[in-house]
Amino acid sequence: MTGLQYHKSIKGNNHKESIRFDMVQDYFTSHNASAVARTYQTKRQTVDKWVERYQKEGTEGLKDKSRAPHTVPAHKSSTEVEKAIIKTVKDKKYRIGQDRVRDELPDHLKRSTATINRIMHQHDLIKKRKKKYQKKRQCAEYKKKLKALRNWQVDVKELRDIPNIVALVEAGIIPNFQYTARDQVTGLQFICYGWEHSLINFVRFIGALFEHLRGFGIHGSELTVQTDNGGEFIGSINAKEDSLFTKTIENTYHGIHKTIPIGKKEWQGVVESAHGRIEYEFYDVEKFRSLPNFLSKSYTYILYWNLQRKKLADKKSPLMLIKEKCHIDNPAIGDFKPFVLDSMQTFSYHYWWPGVPNVGDEVNRPCNM
Repeated sequence: MTGLQYHKSIKGNNHKESIRFDMVQDYFTSHNASAVARTYQTKRQTVDKWVERYQKEGTEGLKDKSRAPHTVPAHKSSTEVEKAIIKTVKDKKYRIGQDRVRDELPDHLKRSTATINRIMHQHDLIKKRKKKYQKKRQCAEYKKKLKALRNWQVDVKELRDIPNIVALVEAGIIPNFQYTARDQVTGLQFICYGWEHSLINFVRFIGALFEHLRGFGIHGSELTVQTDNGGEFIGSINAKEDSLFTKTIENTYHGIHKTIPIGKKEWQGVVESAHGRIEYEFYDVEKFRSLPNFLSKSYTYILYWNLQRKKLADKKSPLMLIKEKCHIDNPAIGDFKPFVLDSMQTFSYHYWWPGVPNVGDEVNRPCNM
């Protein structure tokens, strides 16, 4: 053991007891604690400690022991404080930290954040944040259970904040809003445009989507449309009945409209990622002369996206995945020509709405962005 420090030799060692046993045996041979301490490059008090433990408990005494106090400290928080902290944490559906717990405690029960953290640890109330790879893995597992072309995410993208086309938007040459629907499994994407960000435009858009899919044998009752909680989807938060958007999906087409939890924008990641890609692959690089030219190039891009563009992950285009998962070989499934929604009459194969005013003045109002 000469030349090797005792404390370094036991650090991370699973056989600490054998090193301490050798130290004790060296002492019994020499009966000189100072000499043994020099050999193991430690303090004499350390040698005395392990010799004493060995004499009292044998080899069991050479094991590490808990350093926790044997008595409850006088400053330990009362049961009332512990119960208040536990209740505050459990009453929240979301992850809550020690600082917020302290803010929500009554003044007479407030304790330091260190005390709150200790109590939360003792009762296993601290929820660890999931790593990004864990979230991706969970999302991937969820998508494996979904059926292709049956689960759609729908959202709107504002075009005024894109430098390459902002002048055209401000001049009123091209619309300001892109309406997007994307299938969560295959990545199939459809877009339209609107001068206004309004409920009626989303009703028109979702009707066009359902009608297009119906042409390929996919009935509305098989479809689920997921959106955020924007007014264009749910109407007023104080509304006593479903919005026209929800009624169109559920009453007219017998599908399902579901909204994501508030504050969980990542749940719309499928359509949001498409918004990012169309910006740097299309809007940032193309030049547009007029509205017809803009719509024509948008149509070309959507055909490229749906029929040819392969995802890096699996090297398959949306059309390839549709053929594989749905056995639909007709490439027309991806042929959805973008158009301006504002002037479109709202209709379905169930009935015809002859004009916008007939569905209520409230649906004509633009939604605040």
